[in-house]
Amino acid sequence: MNKLSIEEKIAAAGLKLSQGKKEILEILEKNAPISVPEILSSLKTKKISLNKTSIYRALSTLIKKKLVSEIDLGEGKKRYEASSKEDHHHHFLCNTCQHIYHIRLDEMLVSKIEKNIESKNKFSIENHKIEFYGKCGDCG
Repeated sequence: MNKLSIEEKIAAAGLKLSQGKKEILEILEKNAPISVPEILSSLKTKKISLNKTSIYRALSTLIKKKLVSEIDLGEGKKRYEASSKEDHHHHFLCNTCQHIYHIRLDEMLVSKIEKNIESKNKFSIENHKIEFYGKCGDCG
């Protein structure tokens, strides 16, 4: 199966293609989770003029359409990353250098844990997020 282009993802979500949404998604697909000031800086580097309000508005729309995920790792700022069903992953935040790593887990094991939680608590899990905190190999 071919990977959809950014334009195709936006169209498939039923959204009007705008330069802002396209550029933001492009930045998010190339980076680890980043904050709005980092998105703004990347846009400036590309000589694209978008203000914070426009960025937040575009992010809100992209989040509602599940093209972007908002991540809060408890460090006092929200970060954003492109969402993808094909690339489900979790995060490790280094408490020293603040780098965020994508972590892939055995999804069969995670599914087993979900089923256990659902059956013991009569829950219906719709989604999950697993985050790890510690020191990365460089900070060690």
